[in-house]
Order: sequence, then C-alpha cells, then structure tokens
Amino acid sequence: MFRLAVHEVGHALMALAVGYASGATIQIEKCFDRSATGHLGGLTDYELVEDNLPTEESLLNRIAVGYAGMAAEAVVSWLGPWGPAAPSEVTSSA
Repeated sequence: MFRLAVHEVGHALMALAVGYASGATIQIEKCFDRSATGHLGGLTDYELVEDNLPTEESLLNRIAVGYAGMAAEAVVSWLGPWGPAAPSEVTSSA
C-alpha cells in the first residue's frame, strides 16, 4: 500500500506543480487484483485546469504527470526493487 501511495502522490504533486490540476484526490485500495487491466489499487482523481487549446507546454506537462508516479517510486527506491509501473501509465498520458 505504501508503494501505491508513493506512486499516486507522485502523480498528484506533479499535476499541482505544473498547473495541470487545481486539486487532486488519491484513492488507495486495501487489496488489489494483480491481473486487473485498469489501475491495480491506486487512483488519482484530478480537478483539471481547463485547457481548451493545448499548447506544447501543456502537453509536456501532461506527459510529466504520467511519468511522475514512476519518478516518485525511484526517489524512494531504497525500499527495494519494484520494477516499472504498468505500461498504461505511460501510454495513457501521451
């Protein structure tokens, strides 16, 4: 659960830092199904900042938010080798 929390907090902090969202709510499940095709037990819900005409900067910010979960895990990697996040984390942010 700690790993899931670190991952989701990474998304939330980046979203707030770059102005992608004005708020974020994190949900962590007590148990999860590793074979699930969606989120495995953690989810960040955003209060998105309106972006009707995306710019290069706003698109890059969206990508940064997508990668931020893995980056947060890397920052606390002293906890052990966890491996990469689900590929959908990256592809859904592009």
